[in-house]
Amino acid sequence: MPLAALLPSALPHRPAGRCSDPIITINRGGPRRPPTRAVVLDYVPVKHTVYSHDPLYETHLWLYFDFAALASPRGSGTLPPAPASARARPLWYRPNRTLIFSDAVDLARHIGQRDYNPTSNDYRSKHQLMAAASRVLVDADTVVFTHHLDRAQACGVRCCHASSHAEAARRYADYKPRNASTSRASAGPLPFASRYYSELVALRGFKPHTCPAHVALRREVRRATPTVSERILAIVTGDSGTGAAIDRACPCARASADVC
Repeated sequence: MPLAALLPSALPHRPAGRCSDPIITINRGGPRRPPTRAVVLDYVPVKHTVYSHDPLYETHLWLYFDFAALASPRGSGTLPPAPASARARPLWYRPNRTLIFSDAVDLARHIGQRDYNPTSNDYRSKHQLMAAASRVLVDADTVVFTHHLDRAQACGVRCCHASSHAEAARRYADYKPRNASTSRASAGPLPFASRYYSELVALRGFKPHTCPAHVALRREVRRATPTVSERILAIVTGDSGTGAAIDRACPCARASADVC
């Protein structure tokens, strides 16, 4: 059974896909709807990028769902089988009390952050939104954006879908080539296509230059061939004597840019 099948249905189980409607602007992806609440006590596979000079990075833990890992088979217990080599070390995060939105504009409406500007170039607008969410949402540990449209995935500030630079410039007045994503060959022939991200944000507790960077992060390291029960015990207790160790995602605390 895939790991995704065991998670709450409100969480994204696969990539949200492309966005081609130019009416949709950054931080306004997906449908406008009230948030969904879920308590997710299981660990979910995630990806995280370390940024050394990003003010938003310094205050909150930003993660993406690892959909390739979500689609993999899962055994019993807290995590899927350990990777075959030490190089394949998936990162895990436990969302706990979770609020699920389409995108950041829905979070702003939910908490009454009226001065949030979703298309602003000023990082302080998003910074103030997340700071307010951390103060107001005392009954939540994590927010999830299922259809986040990032500036890096937009033509200027809008969704776009074009076959060439010339077509994109003709169709989108604020098109900038550096902001148009390059599709993989498997995604189709069009070289420029906006895509949604599915993000998780820890509202509190992120310490980017310490280890662990967050108490809800784990990274499994295979040092031997432990049984499933031994690995579960190591994950729960942090005991390295069972043959499986948890380094608590210490590499994510590094100051240099990296993906972990």
